[in-house]
Amino acid sequence: MDDGVDIAAIAPGAELAALLSALRPADFDDDYDVLEVVAAWDRMIAWANAGQLAAVAEFARRPWSIGETPDVARAKHGPLGSLRRDNPDDEIAARLSISSGSAGFRLGLALELADGLTATGAALAAGQIDVQKARSIADGCCYLDPATAAQV
Repeated sequence: MDDGVDIAAIAPGAELAALLSALRPADFDDDYDVLEVVAAWDRMIAWANAGQLAAVAEFARRPWSIGETPDVARAKHGPLGSLRRDNPDDEIAARLSISSGSAGFRLGLALELADGLTATGAALAAGQIDVQKARSIADGCCYLDPATAAQV
C-alpha cells in the first residue's frame, strides 16, 4: 500500500470507496496490508448497511400517498422509527427480490436503530460494528426501558 496512507484511519464513505476500488490486493507483498483492505471493506459494508437501514426506516414511516401532493403526503409521515405503511416488508422484499422474512429483518432493525438505538445506528454507519452486532444489541435491548437501552 502507498506509504503515508493509513487506510485504517479513513472513515467509511466516498473517499474510502474510491481508494479501495483502485487497490489490487493481489499486488501487495505484505499480508498485513491485505488484511487492512479486508477490514476497510468491512467498514464500507457496515456503512452501506446503515445507509440502507436509514432509507428503510424513512420508507416505513410514510403512509401510502398515491395521488396526493408532496406537502399533503409529508404531513402524514410518522416520526422516524414509526410504521405507517401496510406491509412495507412485502414492498421491500418485492423490490429487492428477497424473502419477506429477510425484508422483515431489515425493517425491524431499521425501526429500532431509528427510534431508540440511534447510537448503535451511528456505530454501524461509522463502521465500528457490523449489522450482526447491531442486531445483537437490538435483541439484547428489546425488553429494556428506553433510557437503559440508550445507555447500552
